[in-house]
Amino acid sequence: MSSSPFLESVRTELRTRRYSIKTEKVYLYWIKSFIIFNDKKHPKDISNPDIERFLNHLAVNRLVSGATQNQALCAIIFLYRYN
Repeated sequence: MSSSPFLESVRTELRTRRYSIKTEKVYLYWIKSFIIFNDKKHPKDISNPDIERFLNHLAVNRLVSGATQNQALCAIIFLYRYN
């Protein structure tokens, strides 16, 4: 998987914190989806309403389960907490 330097830094942080490979893949998937949803803006330029809009999009348009929404939210929280 060729990634941006930013996503590689997220991957490094996940590995440093000893997250499982499965969690790493899922978190990177959701973080990448989140960035693409927000017109490929850098996460530092994305605000709380944009996060809410993304999560609402998952629930309303993609019809994902509550557990999947929570997983996406956990990935976004990780992104902002550690990067």
